[in-house]
Amino acid sequence: MGRKRRHQHLFERALRKQMDGRLDEAEKLFNKLLRDKPRDHETIHQLGLIRLQQGDIEAATRLLEDAAMMVPGEARYHANLSNAYQSAGKIAAAIGALERAVAIDPRSASAWSNLGVARRQAGRLVDAIDALRTARALAPANAVVLQNLGSALEEQGALDDAIEALEAAAEIAPTDPETWTALGKVFEAQRRLSQAESMYRRATLCFQGHAPAWSNLAGLLRRLGRPDEAMRAANRAIAADPQMPEPYTHRGLLHRDADALAEAVKDWQEGMRIQPSPDAALNLGGVLMEMEELDLAEGVYQEMTRTFPADARGWAALGGVALAREDDDTALALS
Repeated sequence: MGRKRRHQHLFERALRKQMDGRLDEAEKLFNKLLRDKPRDHETIHQLGLIRLQQGDIEAATRLLEDAAMMVPGEARYHANLSNAYQSAGKIAAAIGALERAVAIDPRSASAWSNLGVARRQAGRLVDAIDALRTARALAPANAVVLQNLGSALEEQGALDDAIEALEAAAEIAPTDPETWTALGKVFEAQRRLSQAESMYRRATLCFQGHAPAWSNLAGLLRRLGRPDEAMRAANRAIAADPQMPEPYTHRGLLHRDADALAEAVKDWQEGMRIQPSPDAALNLGGVLMEMEELDLAEGVYQEMTRTFPADARGWAALGGVALAREDDDTALALS
């Protein structure tokens, strides 16, 4: 067997191990190949993907950047590099890599779809929908593309168009809980609450551990005045994904509705620990105010103004604390 043939045989073995999830074994084989051919861009690229799968984002980015620089006309390299940038929270860099990918291969539906998702994350909603519509035109039967498009249209407020895209996705992939959950959100936005409930429940039937569906269902059932069912749904969401902040918000609201204020505080504190947000801070501060824990409420609102200085509600809430203390001068300065 010639050297080139041996190299190809070893590469295929490494690739099979990688596809089987045997990453350490695949990495050893790819490193062996790299010692033989240090500038083999495909081997460098595959090592980058392994590093990405292993969670070593810095090493993955370095390797995938090297491969993309060595062969700048390979769209796949830029598309996979965008995944490393996304994992590192570098959304602008991810968009740039995907824009290079679609410029090289404008018929790649997956690259257009990922570009739409990245643009949406960056707040470029109109550009995101343009990219997702392009992806749909290229792959009209791709459920992931349709789901991404439907979710972006829902955010834009084009609810009927969102339903059309999501229902098309559900026809193609009827067991995907993400699609039914997204449909539930759109129906809820249209105040078609019974249909929203049906969609969320359909999602949980597809996968009983789907935390977003249980969480959304908890919020909806609270709106419908069914607190016991809502509490069970919130608990199911937390059991499915203890690191998801939204169900703690819903459960905290249910505790507050039941005057279980100390329990509401625990839930909102946990939600804030997982992912701080202005709404969570206002909920937590508000219940602390009800409990006449003014110093604690003030601390929550001060942290909110530091973390989200552009949100005027934090400053107004601090003014409310000052009023509760009958400190009219401070309240007036903050108003």
